[in-house]
Amino acid sequence: GPANVAPEVNLTTINAQSVAPASIAGAEAKTGVDFGFNFDTIVNTNDSGQGSLREFIDNSNALSNTNLEQDGLTAGVEHSIFMIPSDSDPQSRTQDPNYNTVRDAAVISLAGPLPAITADDTAIDGETQTNNIGSSNAADYTHPIYGAAKDIGTGVDGIVGTVDDMTLPAYPAPEIEIDGNDHGVIFTLSGDNGIVKDIALVDTPSFSAIVTSGTGTVIEDNYVGLLADGSDPGAGVRVNHGIEISGGSSTVRDNVVAYTEAGGMLVDSAATITGNEVYSSAMLSANGDGISTEGTTGQAITISGNRIDDTSAYGIETWNATGPFTIEHNTVSDSGNGGGSEIGGIRIFGTGSTVRYNISTGAVGAGIA
Repeated sequence: GPANVAPEVNLTTINAQSVAPASIAGAEAKTGVDFGFNFDTIVNTNDSGQGSLREFIDNSNALSNTNLEQDGLTAGVEHSIFMIPSDSDPQSRTQDPNYNTVRDAAVISLAGPLPAITADDTAIDGETQTNNIGSSNAADYTHPIYGAAKDIGTGVDGIVGTVDDMTLPAYPAPEIEIDGNDHGVIFTLSGDNGIVKDIALVDTPSFSAIVTSGTGTVIEDNYVGLLADGSDPGAGVRVNHGIEISGGSSTVRDNVVAYTEAGGMLVDSAATITGNEVYSSAMLSANGDGISTEGTTGQAITISGNRIDDTSAYGIETWNATGPFTIEHNTVSDSGNGGGSEIGGIRIFGTGSTVRYNISTGAVGAGIA
């Protein structure tokens, strides 16, 4: 609100940004009134309006991050602060009507496409729901084929099952789930240093779930194409592609990307892809891949420490790309099972790539071509 306003100014004509009550007795001087307003808290599953995810994105796009500090979070980065009431809300608030007690997650069902995230340094941070409300969805992801086994690649000794093999993370289940209702890409990031983390994303059968073109993007710890409990959402409500990197540079780490209709990841720009579980890719496309860098022209792309299983075409595909790529410490299994002409595990185009310490097994065609 306004400060040090001259007595002759009519306060009713001033549009205050926020209002706070202050009780003044007699001629008592009142200091230290907090007129603060939180533009970042998401407290409901509404499609729009105060306290919604859409409102957070609108606010983040409109407001500067200069001197921004959020308690316990990185200064200068505008984090969404999820605090949606659960069925055991620590503040004793009434459970949100769209809190799913079977999947133990708050479900935001979109009535239209979300605005693109155009501001730099914006984080869609589902971990704040866990920190503020509690870990209601405590289970970790269990692979339908591999179960709890996490070892991948051969390690630098080239021998499977020794102590130097890489290990995948646990993939804790998120407490926030977003149903796109096929209105468009759920998160489009064009600003730099954007973050999407700890969110389950489903129901974009005509669109990728996440598309990023910003520099320094981080996409981590999400369930892309899965419900919050790690299950298949089913026909008609899956995602087309999980993650699409259309420009800039990105780090994609420690996500589960599964049950996609056209393919797991499309990588068209500089990226580090590491620690991801990519399962059952391209369920409706005979030639869809787990991770594709098709047509790239020299961008720095590293694909390391991932497990790609059950893919219609190639687990890792670099068709018509110039390279060089670094592809190492991955396990690629059961590729090329979609009935199309692309039937191998890993396919390398271009020159100068480093391809090492990978396991490629169970492909219909060549393990590495």
